[in-house]
Amino acid sequence: MIDVLQAIILGIVQGIAAWIPVSSKTQVILVGKFFFNLDFKTAISFALLVHIGDLLATFYLFRKEILGFLHIQPKLSDLRDIKNADPERSLFWFVVISVIFSGLVGLPLYLLTRDGFSDLPGTLFLAVVGGTLVILGIIMWVSSRNVSGPVNCELKKRITLLDTIITGSAQGLAVMPGISRSGITESTLLLRGYTPAEAIRLSFIMSIPMVILAIGTFFLLEGIGSLTLPVALAGITASFIASLAMMNFMLTIAEKAKFYYFNIAIGLLAMIPFIGQIIFT
Repeated sequence: MIDVLQAIILGIVQGIAAWIPVSSKTQVILVGKFFFNLDFKTAISFALLVHIGDLLATFYLFRKEILGFLHIQPKLSDLRDIKNADPERSLFWFVVISVIFSGLVGLPLYLLTRDGFSDLPGTLFLAVVGGTLVILGIIMWVSSRNVSGPVNCELKKRITLLDTIITGSAQGLAVMPGISRSGITESTLLLRGYTPAEAIRLSFIMSIPMVILAIGTFFLLEGIGSLTLPVALAGITASFIASLAMMNFMLTIAEKAKFYYFNIAIGLLAMIPFIGQIIFT
């Protein structure tokens, strides 16, 4: 059972971690387990619930782009050549197609693994999550070496259909504990030739339908459990405030931050209990 104070703390953790290349779900699970003794399903239920705060922050920060979608008259002919479509329609199709491929990858993966992770012994679960974080950190490090350029939130590389499909599919992998949605999408976009600022902006915008679908699908399949309205509102509010601050921070330091070091460090720390158990057993 989560109380209001715990909800605020976990909401802040979620709001900060959602926009840096570490798995926010994993951070909430780890903090909930070690500090509040929460079970896996309660922690992940709450992590997905407070994604609503992330979603509201994204709507607010990118309200101009989102409101612009309402005036778009999408043309199927754009799909033949998204790269040369009007920039607003190109971004629209990027969001629509990426979420389709995210769902095609993510939903079957979640259904296959949802019980497997919750049934793992605590130290083994941490080792799996930690190993995933380390691998993602290495991928981010490699991808960051391939790009350079000035900070600019206006896209310099035009979106292509292949970029959209690959990035959307990568986003679907984030249903797995330990895999950061922002981390894997930003790394994929970097590898596809976008600058860090471009990758962060596109990753933020494409998160909107994915978060809506993830929240809806999870609670449809699993229910809300023991979460109460005051706890939910406290967590969502804390997540919204923390998300808004972190998103602005990330856009400001897009070219300078080396979050892959943090990813690898957190992953190695998470693996310590399992390694210690092997050594001393």
